[in-house]
Amino acid sequence: MIFHDHYAQVPPAEVDRFVASQELGRLITVGADGTPHVGLYPFVRQGAVVDLHLVREDELTVDLEARPRCVFEVDEVLGGPSRDSPCGRPGWGSMFSGRTT
Repeated sequence: MIFHDHYAQVPPAEVDRFVASQELGRLITVGADGTPHVGLYPFVRQGAVVDLHLVREDELTVDLEARPRCVFEVDEVLGGPSRDSPCGRPGWGSMFSGRTT
């Protein structure tokens, strides 16, 4: 894992703007056997709440019913510098962790 200072110094308002500009995010849960499960979903964010729709039988839904902890991540994976990237560099991202309600 590599840590870069320029990512740690991004103001919260810039993180909020970046997340608001994204259409898809990854929901990460953990199965009963410890296997991570990852799904790519469209989402809406209002304040501290991320709203997305899951299928009841989906493994991520099953995971969340058994263990209501997750990580939700948004990023820009490929390409040149983006107008939405606070540091003007490709590959910038933001991650949230929390509990389902």
